[in-house]
Amino acid sequence: MLSNRSERSIIVQSIQNGASDYLLKNTSVEEFTDCIRGALSGNIVFCSAVKEIISKPSEEELIGVPRLTKREKEILKLLTKRKTSVIIAEELFLSPLTVDTHRKNIMQKFGVKNVAEMISIASQNDLLK
Repeated sequence: MLSNRSERSIIVQSIQNGASDYLLKNTSVEEFTDCIRGALSGNIVFCSAVKEIISKPSEEELIGVPRLTKREKEILKLLTKRKTSVIIAEELFLSPLTVDTHRKNIMQKFGVKNVAEMISIASQNDLLK
């Protein structure tokens, strides 16, 4: 596979879906040629950048997917719709302070500093379904 995508999750997903080789488009001509020769010889090949990327698990993979309560999942989904704590509180019959507490707990579980990062990680781990 030849790609410009260097995200570890994309590379791993490609391999899981059957790719036996993975080269980045910005690989040098010399390395690209060596990899092609290796693939033609029946070897599984990765460019050096891909080897480095897949050899280092991401922080999320090391700590695993956080477990969220039913209420936290509910609030997380509403946050993805850009709803404020006040609006979420009204919809769920909670106080805004309770919603803010849940939001802080979710962010702490994900180890992030803002809602955008939290939503990104939740999306990558299919927690928004």
